[in-house]
Amino acid sequence: LARQEEEIQQRQKDIDEKQAALDKAEEERSISEAQVAEEAKQIGVGVGLVVIEC
Repeated sequence: LARQEEEIQQRQKDIDEKQAALDKAEEERSISEAQVAEEAKQIGVGVGLVVIEC
């Protein structure tokens, strides 16, 4: 039973690590999208694309 418990904990740890990596990737993607939008605004490419800021 202890062995089963250990396997479950290891699996949970793997899942947590994958989730953390996904969250980090998502966060980085959001940041890069924001940077692209900011650069586009500065260059003036976003003239046709009205950027609504909240």
